[in-house]
Amino acid sequence: MNRIFKLFLISVAVSSILTFPLHAQSSVSETSGEEGQILHNYEAGDIRFSEDTLFSHHGERHYITAATGMFVPTVVLSLWNRYASGSGWAKVDYARNFNRIKNGTVKWEWDTDWYWTNFVLHPYQGQLSYSAFRTANFSQFESILAATFGSFVWETMCENNTPSLNDMVYTSLGAWPMGEMLHRLSFEADEAWGPLRFLITPMRIWNEGITGDRPYGTHGNIKELSFYTGFGAANGVNDAADYEKADEVYPLFASLGLNVVYGDSFYHDSNDPFSAFNLSIGGSLGKGCGEGYRALEKDLMHNLYIFSDGWVLSRSVAESDGRDTTVGLIFDYDFLWHSFMNFSTLAPGFAVKQRFTGEKAKVEWELHLDAVVLGTHDVWYYRRGIIDSDRIYKAYNYSVGGEAVAAVRYKFHDGPAFVLNDHFYAFYDFKDAKHEVEPGVSVFNYLRGEVTFPVSEEIDLGAENILYSAYSVFDEYPDIASLMYSAGFFVRYNLK
Repeated sequence: MNRIFKLFLISVAVSSILTFPLHAQSSVSETSGEEGQILHNYEAGDIRFSEDTLFSHHGERHYITAATGMFVPTVVLSLWNRYASGSGWAKVDYARNFNRIKNGTVKWEWDTDWYWTNFVLHPYQGQLSYSAFRTANFSQFESILAATFGSFVWETMCENNTPSLNDMVYTSLGAWPMGEMLHRLSFEADEAWGPLRFLITPMRIWNEGITGDRPYGTHGNIKELSFYTGFGAANGVNDAADYEKADEVYPLFASLGLNVVYGDSFYHDSNDPFSAFNLSIGGSLGKGCGEGYRALEKDLMHNLYIFSDGWVLSRSVAESDGRDTTVGLIFDYDFLWHSFMNFSTLAPGFAVKQRFTGEKAKVEWELHLDAVVLGTHDVWYYRRGIIDSDRIYKAYNYSVGGEAVAAVRYKFHDGPAFVLNDHFYAFYDFKDAKHEVEPGVSVFNYLRGEVTFPVSEEIDLGAENILYSAYSVFDEYPDIASLMYSAGFFVRYNLK
């Protein structure tokens, strides 16, 4: 552990040295308060042309508050699980775990824990370590190192279970997009309602409470902010050779969602990761289809999703009157947990975004080509316990592969808008996980279309259609085809 901690400190120090020229030139906004107090590290500005990089930081770093803040959530969660909830996996023999690290005998495996825990809660836990450093004025790179180190400590010292490879990836790498987006949104919350920043980024409570200073950040960068509520219905069909075709109907569900456009992704020239991003988060709850592996699945339909993408490095090219074009490196983090299907990805890649603005309408389109560092998706027949019903690990596969995102939006000025958004995935599913499903190849597509009609400046009425299709090919098990169609209506409240 000592060696690992030393390596972590060395990495932070190296990053500090490499970025010193940037630090020396960085500007910090300062204004005088009523009693001469200096309020700093908070300013408004255009981030479309930011010269910051992955290694940039502004203001004074707070090393002690960052380091202690990184361990506070870990200690609290560990003690809660051990003593309050009485979880067996949290009753750790620390001496044994430390000796395994010291002797190099730690064995890493894949786990199949609850889907929500693995692919949302673990990135969120990682972003607590990330934001402990980020809100103490450290760079994104240094904060990623903190999340990685925090994940390693949790996996090797805070659980009796075998350390998990997938948790290590999602808690460290997944913490970057989640942590940076929440970090930036917390400064926007300052303008709306100050305490909201602590709900978005709780580690600001720790750092600001100890240092008395707000971390550096900018506000006024949200271009679109909307909240929607609606209802709908869905129907899904699964088909596999030698098994009865399965038809599931979800007769009624209610939906809530939030959409954020931060920065101008179509006119962006920046080395600053996530200085422009799109975030859609929401879910649905309704009547179940009457089928499922457990009673709750039969009675309750659920759907939780996160779709996000942010520029890592972008260049605005070929500008002209009415046309903006930006190309660069992008990072997509997707998560969908539905009664009918599951999938998630951590996927960096290349993207192009272009916008045409005319007298009557505006057209925006984009294309992403990503490499999936680690992805997951489910095989319905295994998750339902229909195939290999004697096995309990059948919720999802681990995969690598590719992702393509294509989207187009056509909006009349002060009129209706049409949106088509398509996510295509091609995965190789590997066997080295506890679910023991044979290796295979899966392709699936998530297509969403919507049309909205404005009834006022703040309110739109809309309809959406979602089509999900998947096909999985295995060597020993039956090939499986899935298809789901969902339709609904919604009211969108445009807050900005």
